[in-house]
Amino acid sequence: MDNGDIANIENEVNRIILSAIRGSLKLMILRILSDKDFHGYELIKEIEKRTLGLWRPVPGSIYPALKALESKGFIKSYNIIENDKTKKYYKITNKGMILLKMLDDKLHAIRSYIISSLPRSKEILRRYDINELQELLKRLSEWRNILDEVIKIIEVEIREREARS
Repeated sequence: MDNGDIANIENEVNRIILSAIRGSLKLMILRILSDKDFHGYELIKEIEKRTLGLWRPVPGSIYPALKALESKGFIKSYNIIENDKTKKYYKITNKGMILLKMLDDKLHAIRSYIISSLPRSKEILRRYDINELQELLKRLSEWRNILDEVIKIIEVEIREREARS
C-alpha cells in the first residue's frame, strides 16, 4: 500500500463520515432541540457549529427533515414575531425525547461493540509495514486533534449551561 492508496482511503473515510453526518440530520435536530427551541436558520448554524464546520445543511434538507419530524409528533412548531417578521420555531415533544433516549441507547450499544473489538486491532496492525503504520499514526493524530476540538466545544457548552442554571 503506497501513499496514493492511503490518500484514497482517507478520502473515502471523509466521504463516509460526511455521509454519516448528513444521515444523522434528524438525530442532530432532536439533540439540538432537546437543549432549547430554535428556528430553521438557527438550526442550520447550530449544526454547522456542532459538526465543526464539516457540514452546513441547506434549507432544502433541513426543512423537509423538520416537517417529517413534526408530522410524526417528535417536534412541534410555533410562531414568534421578531422585528416585525414571523419566525417559525421548533421544540422537541415528549415523544421526541423518548425517541432521542432510544436512539442514544442504540448508539451506546454500537459504541460498546466497537470498543470490544479493539483488542483485535493489534493483530490487524501487524499486516502493515512501518511506512503504512507511520501514515496511519499521522492520520489518527489528525483525528485526535479534531476530537480535542470537539471536547473543547462540549466543555464550553457545559460551562455555559452551568452558568445559566
